[in-house]
Amino acid sequence: MRSLLMVLVQVFLSAQAFASTPPLNWVDLEPGILVRLTTPLIIDPALRFEKGAKFAINHSEPLPSIKVQILKLRHFPCPLPIAERRVPMTILDSGQGFEMEKGCEVTLYHEFHEFYRPSPFEQDDP
Repeated sequence: MRSLLMVLVQVFLSAQAFASTPPLNWVDLEPGILVRLTTPLIIDPALRFEKGAKFAINHSEPLPSIKVQILKLRHFPCPLPIAERRVPMTILDSGQGFEMEKGCEVTLYHEFHEFYRPSPFEQDDP
């Protein structure tokens, strides 16, 4: 009986170790943290960030006059085809705005009412 209990505890702990981290809420996305996508992010047919794509959050700023939060991120590693792209303001299916400068500098815009809802990011290990 004792050995069965020990096996069950080990299985439980192993399952916890392999469980993915929950998505971060938009409010949790602060400068200085590393994040990765929990789902693919498709900007247009030629620009797609796959699940697990990594980003560093560089800046966060509220724009109260239009009730929007701005997040500035850097995608890494920044492969050459993407590094040369510039994407003007694009509204995504999720309602967020997306913009990208050359060098994989990404700006995401989301409305304040989304602030405490899950984002498409989870914390990445440093």
